[in-house]
Amino acid sequence: MENLNRRRIVQPGLRRLGPCRISCWPALEPGRWLPVMAVEVSYPLLLVALATLLVLSALWLRRRLPRTGAALAALLAAFLLPIVAAALLRLAMLARPQPEDLSLELHPGLRYLRKSLQAPRRMVVHTLIIDLRQPDLHFAISRPTLSAGSEYRAQTVQEYAEERGLFAAMNGDFFLPWHYRRPWDYYPHRGEPVSPNGPVLSEGIEYPIRVRPPVSTAYFTRENRISFDRRPIAAWNAISGQPLLLKDGQLSVHLQGESPVYYDRPHPRSAIGIDASGARMIWMVIDGRQPGYSMGARILDLVALMREQGAVTVMNLDGGGSSTLVARNATGELQALNAPIHHNLPGPQRPVANALGLYFGSERGR
Repeated sequence: MENLNRRRIVQPGLRRLGPCRISCWPALEPGRWLPVMAVEVSYPLLLVALATLLVLSALWLRRRLPRTGAALAALLAAFLLPIVAAALLRLAMLARPQPEDLSLELHPGLRYLRKSLQAPRRMVVHTLIIDLRQPDLHFAISRPTLSAGSEYRAQTVQEYAEERGLFAAMNGDFFLPWHYRRPWDYYPHRGEPVSPNGPVLSEGIEYPIRVRPPVSTAYFTRENRISFDRRPIAAWNAISGQPLLLKDGQLSVHLQGESPVYYDRPHPRSAIGIDASGARMIWMVIDGRQPGYSMGARILDLVALMREQGAVTVMNLDGGGSSTLVARNATGELQALNAPIHHNLPGPQRPVANALGLYFGSERGR
């Protein structure tokens, strides 16, 4: 992928965030994150570190033990060290406490809510409540690159938000190709070609996406009127997902009767919705696959939580390791509000196809 612009961008109105100190933000709260969870792990470096430990252990054992036992001891160390390392990492994950509940105004018209639940299972829920009547509010959809036979080059949500100078962003549509077999055998890496499942419209330009039905699509006008599966004449942006979970307060036909396994098991989830007045938009991301911290949500859990926030129409977005929500803190730096899970580790962000973002004011940093 081409190099991204990493300069710091302070959005209009950010100085009004006086009450928001850096300690407000979940990834930086003392005692809330262990150091291993707060950085993106480089697996090649991890393997090099383990190999170095094995070599040093073998050399030490050879000096300490008779020659007849050195080879056996080295083999034992080679077998045990990775197991011990994995066990320590697992214990560190289990020891991570859930964060405290939080309600914070990030910008006039934009409130962040964080809620830790213990029933029906441990979940950490992250929500952005967006006042669509805010006059300087604008939405943005990542634009396709239309290269290498696919529509996008994969990048993380945070990279996209930094590149476009956005105030906040979340992951978007499902995409292909994708696979995850081992930490070193997965697709996509950053910059590799991927294609979203549904239509994409960015700033009035519609891109020729190879649609894979069934999909639902959220349409945005320049006046921030939002509709689902009904394209207005003045559509300015659009992003897709699947399925539509609620429509005018009623459970979608996709959720009635027998449900796919993916719906019934807890996973990280992402969704967007609007309330009955059409004046509030809700973004929600639920952490998952992190025992002791947040196991994730079933689809019906996600529906119930969105209803609690007043949503009457809700669209499911890509979940699992793709679920990511980022925003700018009081210093203007972007950081993840949730705990994404990638390579089975909390913290790293998965490269995805597209993202939904927002910003305030007439100009974005470029």
